[in-house]
Amino acid sequence: GANGMFGDGDDIVIELTPMFAVGSTTVDLVMDAGLLPAGSYRLTISGTTALHDLSGLRLDGDGDGTGGDDFVRFFTVSYTGPGTTAPPVLGDGGTHRSRIDSVEIMFDAEVGASLEAGDLVLTDADTGETIDPADMAVAYDPATRTATWTFPGLPGGRLPDGNYTATIGSGAIVDPGGNALDGDGDGTPGGDLEFDFFVYFGDTNGDRDVDFADLFFFIQSYLRVAPDPAYLDLFDSDLDGDVDNLDLFFFATNYLTALAPPPAPAPPPVESESDLPESLSAHSLSGFPAEGVESKPGAGMAHSAPALGEGMRLRTEVLYDPWSYLLREPSASGWGFQSSEIGAQRLIPPADGRTLEMVDPGLFPNDETENSTLRPLLP
Repeated sequence: GANGMFGDGDDIVIELTPMFAVGSTTVDLVMDAGLLPAGSYRLTISGTTALHDLSGLRLDGDGDGTGGDDFVRFFTVSYTGPGTTAPPVLGDGGTHRSRIDSVEIMFDAEVGASLEAGDLVLTDADTGETIDPADMAVAYDPATRTATWTFPGLPGGRLPDGNYTATIGSGAIVDPGGNALDGDGDGTPGGDLEFDFFVYFGDTNGDRDVDFADLFFFIQSYLRVAPDPAYLDLFDSDLDGDVDNLDLFFFATNYLTALAPPPAPAPPPVESESDLPESLSAHSLSGFPAEGVESKPGAGMAHSAPALGEGMRLRTEVLYDPWSYLLREPSASGWGFQSSEIGAQRLIPPADGRTLEMVDPGLFPNDETENSTLRPLLP
């Protein structure tokens, strides 16, 4: 029961049906309610009143040589969420990224009853658009616990070119015990399964471009028809069994081009001064709206500036190269300057979004401008 103790009023009795063959010494106890939920259990087989052999001798449940006592065993049922047993297989499993018409995932537990085509969410990492579940289908092989998603509703049954993030939410797939997917592999139910991949028609070796090496293989397959050994379905854009002029069009479109990687995720913002380096020296700053300018620093030095004024917080540490220009670049905080050679600076912007001007001319002794101005640079 709920209190974890046996022998009191909250115990739950599980109904069992014995199954046996006459003449055998084995009895199978079948649970009428199906799979046992996770929890602690006590199995009792009565030898005091119920079980006996054909001669009427009672069960010796405790094995002391004297019949007429119960067989009692305690056990625990514990489930971890279903996970995966191998990396996902894209298309035919080759290194090419020319034609991806399926995504195959093998699980380590039975999940077939909970599977739906929409459990796999494919998001274009560049546009944010997702593949419509109505264009997808899923098949499940219980023998290998493998789910295979295909795309019968898309042109040619294949994914269009692009960078993709594949996600299966932790609540989307469960095992027969109701345990959620352990997508992050930490041994605990819950956690999404997520992986990235790309598709670029004509890319035979997965290097993100279509070049002369890919052209060589395309020429070998051009105008070939299955089952000709030279026919390669990775060049068959509409999977009609040949590599023809339509496929040549798609190949030529990508020839001598490359698919850029997706943009890197934005770093977390700097939330407090404790995340920044310690001060080395202090200089005055004041806030007013102004355009940013580049600065040419003087001899190598380090400086930092403290907070000044209501609602303004600024702290920075910079190492300058005497021969490099200080260039504005986005930083994790939304403000930033970056030296072209060495050194970096991070700023916490004012709460009211105002720009800041360095008003101490001594900040850059060899600066060609009287002052140096900072402005917000949003990622």
